[in-house]
Parts: sequence; C-alpha cells; structure tokens
Amino acid sequence: MILPIQNTLRTRIQDVLAELYELKPADIPDINIQYPPKRTMGDLGITVAFELARTLRKAPRAIANEIVQSIGSIQGISHAEAAPNGYVNVF
Repeated sequence: MILPIQNTLRTRIQDVLAELYELKPADIPDINIQYPPKRTMGDLGITVAFELARTLRKAPRAIANEIVQSIGSIQGISHAEAAPNGYVNVF
C-alpha cells in the first residue's frame, strides 16, 4: 500500500518543483523518500529541499515550506509538514 503512495507523492513533488521554480525535468533531483527514525517524525521523510538549496540559493526549510504549501491533498496522506531542518515529513 505504501509504494503507490510513494509514487504518487514523488510525481506530485516533481510537478510542484517544476511549477514553483520553473525547473525542467532534467534539473529536478531524484525525490528520495525515506522512513524517518522515529514515528513522531512522520511516516515518510523527503529530502529534496537539501538537494535544491544550493541551486535555488534558498534555505532547505524555506523550500520545504513552499513544497508543503503547494502539494495539495493526496489520497492516503493525512498531511505534510516542513520540519525545522528542511525535511518534508508526511503523515
């Protein structure tokens, strides 16, 4: 069940990044989706804000906030939040 959600989430984030930052598909880094070490950090963690920080010249947290605000609703996901360190945590 989690793999289809990961694929949907990955595609949505790629679309959000292309729209927000006018990135071409070749310029979007791989969307790395991980399992956080603690369940309180979410069911999934996404690190793409770190990979984009240098390219966009923005703090990872700012990028994560913009992703979370733009991601919209996805079936099977309660909510997403930007962690202070720049991860996008998905619940």
